[in-house]
Amino acid sequence: MSWAKMNINFEKAYDKSFGDTPDGVEYSVDYKAKSNYVDLQKAALSDRTAGTAGVVDVPIFLDPTYVDATNRDAVLSGMLRRVTNKGRSADYDRLIARSAGLWQTENAASSVGNETYETKNKAIKYLRIYGNVTGPLFAASKPRMQEAGFGDIMNREVMNKSRSLKQTEEESLINGSASDDANEPNGLIVEITNNGNSTDYNTLGEVTLAAFDEMERECKTAGDSSTLCGATPNLYVTDYATENKIKGLFFDAYSIQAPTSTLGIGKTVAELNGIPVLGHREMQAASGSRNIMLLNTDYIETRVLQDMTYSDLAKTNDSDTFMLKEYLTWVVKIPEYMNLYYNVD
Repeated sequence: MSWAKMNINFEKAYDKSFGDTPDGVEYSVDYKAKSNYVDLQKAALSDRTAGTAGVVDVPIFLDPTYVDATNRDAVLSGMLRRVTNKGRSADYDRLIARSAGLWQTENAASSVGNETYETKNKAIKYLRIYGNVTGPLFAASKPRMQEAGFGDIMNREVMNKSRSLKQTEEESLINGSASDDANEPNGLIVEITNNGNSTDYNTLGEVTLAAFDEMERECKTAGDSSTLCGATPNLYVTDYATENKIKGLFFDAYSIQAPTSTLGIGKTVAELNGIPVLGHREMQAASGSRNIMLLNTDYIETRVLQDMTYSDLAKTNDSDTFMLKEYLTWVVKIPEYMNLYYNVD
């Protein structure tokens, strides 16, 4: 699976997912509700290695249920607004400096002040995953797939492929870097490093509660900006080890467990100064290379030209090739309201 370039009919791509829905409309998708993903029509399958003939006299009866040891929920992308987007880029305006009112004499002359605006844009990127289904395996597996409740192996595989696509999206949302792969959009770490507040934690020493207070202050003041307002952040994101360290700091300071809150996705997490702390698998876990992000999700959007869509590709021999795809990017409208500590021990 990969992010890749391709010639796109943008109007057709947008219409396939959103029809007559206007550009810039927020929407939501409950992928978990689509248990068999029949609406995506078909899936892929790969050849499985057959058992060696004559090794056993008793047939092997497989349990019809499957245990997925690879599944990772797309936690963070599920917390962000998904917004329709027409065209090959997400374009938006920012007001970055405003004029001030004037105290004047009774009949003073007018003096017009000017606001300062800037236009930003992010290119839409294209994420795809491919598969191939052979006719014999489809036919041979059908009884077992029916017993397992999938209907056929295609329904099972479309679920797996769509989850893989969402996991790639989630990983890129955090760690994406267009400098490493020009086909991939920048993720949150790069966006905040390039445009927001960021600090090398090696200059600060150990993780302390005072350091988190300073992170929040920088968000609330937009990095001590003289023109931008700043805003209260609403989500910490870090690795699991740092999440546990934060809980320990709170206990050491107050001799009680850190308070908790339940996120909109149903996950219960610890709080620090009233802000949820989300431990995430995709955050760098190596000591000395960990990151702590402090976000304001009100100013982050997933802009979508076309949401997850199934497409048939060429038929080759006794098999069918298919593709799942989505066209999107992430927009961090005011990264100055966010913060990143990197190289955390």
